[in-house]
Amino acid sequence: MRRLQVRFSPTELELVGERARAAAMPMSTAVRQLVRSALDRKATADAAAADQALVTLSGLVAAEHALRLLEEIVPDAVRLGGIRRAADA
Repeated sequence: MRRLQVRFSPTELELVGERARAAAMPMSTAVRQLVRSALDRKATADAAAADQALVTLSGLVAAEHALRLLEEIVPDAVRLGGIRRAADA
């Protein structure tokens, strides 16, 4: 473990102090918990963003595959203008 010196504004110091008093813990423990909570929240947000990107990409691929299948089943639909791609619009 390594010791860090951190400066807080008076407002931040008061808020951390209130949290520490409410939980009946030392201020240093409250600060460690707050830092850990923020790091965990960031990791969770990053994972959620990656999951969202994968879901979005999967949806786009599925839509493209469905369009390709429809073009195979109804080949005249493209020629007659019944099927339009996003790039064509």
